[in-house]
Amino acid sequence: MPRPERRLNGQEIMPAAHMKQTTTALVLSLGALAATASSALSGDWKSTYFFSAHSGALRATSGGATTPATRLAFSADRDYGLLVLGGSYLRGNMHPYPGFIGATGTEQMSLRAGYDFGDSLGYISLGRQQGLGANSHDVAETLGIGFRVSLNRALQLTGEYLHHTPSGGGAGPDLSPNTISIGAAFRF
Repeated sequence: MPRPERRLNGQEIMPAAHMKQTTTALVLSLGALAATASSALSGDWKSTYFFSAHSGALRATSGGATTPATRLAFSADRDYGLLVLGGSYLRGNMHPYPGFIGATGTEQMSLRAGYDFGDSLGYISLGRQQGLGANSHDVAETLGIGFRVSLNRALQLTGEYLHHTPSGGGAGPDLSPNTISIGAAFRF
């Protein structure tokens, strides 16, 4: 029969009972750590953005025609644990891809899938960009890779590299089929 252990306070405890208490405390502390670790390690990447603007000003095009300066943008991202899914739609007089000759603006749609690394998010994006205008029927498929870093609760920095594949077979001898964008976002 095992001998009881004597504690400093004078109580005696059997070794098996001591082992059971230690195991129970260890399991409870690991369970509490696992329950809080996922929220502490994963960032909050949920976001929704909508912007619409119409100005009465007319924008001159390369063909001499004018078009109203309108813009519509929508973007949403949702996180599902460590997986982040999202997409965006942009339409209007944004700077079109330089390979679109005669375009007065673009219509752009992209889907994103990313992995949450804690304070940073890595993602890939697939999309389609189309030139808008009377003489423009250009389409470009886009493939991108991006990285978003949350510096603190209020500031996020984003960098993205996009490769465009124009439908016309090329962007021209002087134009690069690649775009690099850098941005910052503040949360309130």
